[in-house]
Amino acid sequence: MGRALNNLDGLLQMPSGCGEQNMIILAPNIYILQYLEGTAQLTPTIRQTATGYLQSGYQGQLNYRHSDGSYSTFGYDASNTWLTTFVMRSFGLARRFIFIDPSVLQSAQDWLISKQGSDGCFMQEGTLYHIDMKGGVGDNVTMTGYVVASLLEMGVLVTDPVITNALSCLRPVVGKLGNTYTT
Repeated sequence: MGRALNNLDGLLQMPSGCGEQNMIILAPNIYILQYLEGTAQLTPTIRQTATGYLQSGYQGQLNYRHSDGSYSTFGYDASNTWLTTFVMRSFGLARRFIFIDPSVLQSAQDWLISKQGSDGCFMQEGTLYHIDMKGGVGDNVTMTGYVVASLLEMGVLVTDPVITNALSCLRPVVGKLGNTYTT
């Protein structure tokens, strides 16, 4: 493990591919940058390489952005709730290292909020082709938890009606969950 931690910069990659593939490569670059910065191992050379990759991945991901702020795998297919949440969350983290247009973040957030049902739950829309990407998010409960966590990370207040409505969707199932990831 020590060798891997000492050579994290070797794990940095240039994002490419469709909307899903691009994000699969872009997101780890953000976490590597955070770790190297947090442990005082981030050199100017590594920062320059990593931020270049982030900028390229950011620009590439905009090709899969719909006019309503949502994202899809190929850009011409249906908007995807999970992918839009992942992009918003990742771009929110990346803005610490590169410029992310605030309107790009806001439109993704607005689109997600518009997908909240009257019961407070968020439904998965669109097709995610790379199933491993979504981890344990596979139903309305996990989708709602994922969206809520992401919105909170973006700075939406816990007292915001979107969050309180989503929590009303989640409260009845707490204690009845059999899946550790969902819990």
